[in-house]
Amino acid sequence: MKSRLLAGLLVVQIIVGFEFFWSVITKLVRGGFVTGLGADLQERVKAAPTWYASFANSVVVPHAHIFGYLIIAGELFIASR
Repeated sequence: MKSRLLAGLLVVQIIVGFEFFWSVITKLVRGGFVTGLGADLQERVKAAPTWYASFANSVVVPHAHIFGYLIIAGELFIASR
């Protein structure tokens, strides 16, 4: 019973890792993710709560390139676990 559960968890971990890895590959191959992140966030934050919009506009959008690379690095880190 325990080995079946562990095998099932392993399958789930492999699938989640593959999805994150595929997300990184897609972002790198298509390009434009890092450069377009700021503009995309400015559009999406219009419908967000005020506290979040304020944070996003003052911290994330001005440093969108850095956050773009951090997102890619984080997804790659999760995929490798």
